[in-house]
Amino acid sequence: MPVSTAASSYWGFMDEAESAPVILELSSRAFLGDKMVRDLTEGPEIDFGNAKIEFKSMFWDFSGVTELPVSRTDLQMNFDGDESGILRLFLLCLVVWRTSKVQTCVRKAKIARAVFDGMGIADMRRGMPSWEDFEKRLSDISDKSASWRYSNASGLIEFLRFRQTYFNVPNDDRLMARLEALSAKLGHRMWSQDGVDPVPDEYLAPLVETCLKTIRSSDSNSREGITAAAILLASQIGMRASELVALEVESLHKSSLPGEPEIAFMTFKTFKGSKGDNTYKTAETIVNPIALEAYSWLLDKCAADRERLGTRALLVSHKQKRQYQTKGNIAESLKVFVAAHFDSIPSIDTAERFPELKTTTLEKVINLGIDPKYAEKLNELPSDTQVVYPVFHQFRATVATKLYEAGVDMHYIKRHMSHISEDTTAGYIHSDKELDRQNSETVYKAVFGEGASVLGVHGDEFRNKVESYVSTLDEKVKADLDAVAAAAAKKYPLRRKVGGFCIRCGNIVPCHSAEATDSIYCSFGVCPNQCTMYFMLPDSLDSARKHIDLVERNRRDGFTKAAANELRKAQNVIRDVIDPEIESFKEQLEKLGRNEVVRLHSDLAHIADNLEKVEEEVKAWKSMTL
Repeated sequence: MPVSTAASSYWGFMDEAESAPVILELSSRAFLGDKMVRDLTEGPEIDFGNAKIEFKSMFWDFSGVTELPVSRTDLQMNFDGDESGILRLFLLCLVVWRTSKVQTCVRKAKIARAVFDGMGIADMRRGMPSWEDFEKRLSDISDKSASWRYSNASGLIEFLRFRQTYFNVPNDDRLMARLEALSAKLGHRMWSQDGVDPVPDEYLAPLVETCLKTIRSSDSNSREGITAAAILLASQIGMRASELVALEVESLHKSSLPGEPEIAFMTFKTFKGSKGDNTYKTAETIVNPIALEAYSWLLDKCAADRERLGTRALLVSHKQKRQYQTKGNIAESLKVFVAAHFDSIPSIDTAERFPELKTTTLEKVINLGIDPKYAEKLNELPSDTQVVYPVFHQFRATVATKLYEAGVDMHYIKRHMSHISEDTTAGYIHSDKELDRQNSETVYKAVFGEGASVLGVHGDEFRNKVESYVSTLDEKVKADLDAVAAAAAKKYPLRRKVGGFCIRCGNIVPCHSAEATDSIYCSFGVCPNQCTMYFMLPDSLDSARKHIDLVERNRRDGFTKAAANELRKAQNVIRDVIDPEIESFKEQLEKLGRNEVVRLHSDLAHIADNLEKVEEEVKAWKSMTL
């Protein structure tokens, strides 16, 4: 569809000598659509629902496009200096293609311009950046986070590809190759297991205690009280900051089954969906007593200001002018809160103690605004004092890790975190490495000291691999069982999982579709990479009993499908875990004797003395039907 001379003139940056009509033709057919082309060429404005954008304007405002609680400045862009119009076309196409949420599209355009400015290239239409130019940019932002540097690299890649495709501007192959390598490296660092650290218990415990004391002693919805309540909700539930600021009144509900205690749960808006989705979905989460106390405090203390603003938002301060808080506001308030309470929270000059947390200077925190009652004692400290603080997203990692360590199936943690895949959930989980090391050594002591079998589909294969490694150790090490177990645990660290341990060493959810199994198997206890030992029998029996109990409850309440799922899980556990563990347990009793087995594993005493009853119970589970 060739465009008219008038259309080319309207797109002022297009020179007719450069075959610009072809660019518009490609855009109109593949991406923009006929209506968008008519809006661009025939009308002064582009209609995006409640937002109307005039292409020739140097200021665009998309705040009417999205339902998400996003700061208006994140939805606005000033195009001063974009005389060629290429940056406007780039942003326009990103929004129309719906590859990302609208605020992300705006951020990409801002990053593209910032990167060109940082490289000292004024002409975004024809300027030819080199790797040396980008290295200069990287050196200027070396103190920034990996996510910021990743955004710079990936943003430049996206803009250069766009420019090459639609403006026929060639790219430097060396630059593109290095950018892609850097982007992959930084992206891996961001999304690997080490990407989101939980808040250390030694920091979290006093933080939660201080927050509880704050709301219990506060009579008004001060900034301090609201921040404390927000921290409590985030640390106990694991909400994203965007979900927290969008939390509304009447979102708390209570439910109970006959004969069961009442359960509190909360409905909230979650904004993690498809990339271009600018709306929200409704999610649910269980609320523990601490989170319930914080919710009730906010519901009561913020009522007057909620009425003043005519908003349903739960978090409302007396100085607030907008209907909702912003993520930036509560992030800043968190820094101020931990600094102000440094006498009870280990937040001052503790970076070496808590390397997982973020740091900033006290001067920057004070500039955010400190309550006068804390200002005097903070002003006594040097201005370059380091303030150590968590970011809200780290509370999500904390909650995911605590659930995992409590034995909750990965499938349910994924649902609680409102993640799309279990692999994403795994990146938030940092199980206690010391506990994992101890458990690994216990397994290896049983293997090399007791001659116990590694039970599982690949158990024998894994044992042979470990034995092969142990055979290469120094003779002095091989003569010491503790040293052998420690060496094996270091070489092949085992990750605790529900119902046993994973022999894909060091990973929580290591399985991908291209491998021999699938991560969802972990939820049903049938993953071939999951192994057990005979001394894990008490836990396996408890797991089966929980499934059987849920079978009975669901069948009683008429939830036949749910009952069938739980029965299938129980029978999987019996077939793949309990039966082999019982047989291995019998072998160890015969080999070592009852007293030695119980000395090594005291929690097996009851089973050893009641083995026939245990086997009868398991036999009854096997024969159970619906």
